[in-house]
Amino acid sequence: MESLFEKLGGQPAIDKAVDLFYDRIPHDKQAGHFFANINLDQRRKMQKAFVTMAFGGFDHYVGRSMKRAHKYLHLEEADFMAVVNLMKRCMKDVGATDELLKEVDVILMSLYDDIMKKQE
Repeated sequence: MESLFEKLGGQPAIDKAVDLFYDRIPHDKQAGHFFANINLDQRRKMQKAFVTMAFGGFDHYVGRSMKRAHKYLHLEEADFMAVVNLMKRCMKDVGATDELLKEVDVILMSLYDDIMKKQE
């Protein structure tokens, strides 16, 4: 059974989509400010590894958990959705079909609790 990673076009498609995402996110009115003053090249590398793993490709992600990485960001639901929607647009721009975008959405939305629910 082919993974979403493979169906999307493998590493070249993931790399291209993540590059588009990081080219565009600093200009996003809702969530762009979260990406100011950070090393975007380092984030690109980490995001490529994370997305590859999340979509069923090789697991080379060595970053923090989503909960830990986002713990102190004070994100609103609109911020989360802006990032999800931008990633989906980037996936579409590199050739993802509407059917594949539904699978992308399921995976991205599955991260909601880890990213948005803060430890008490």
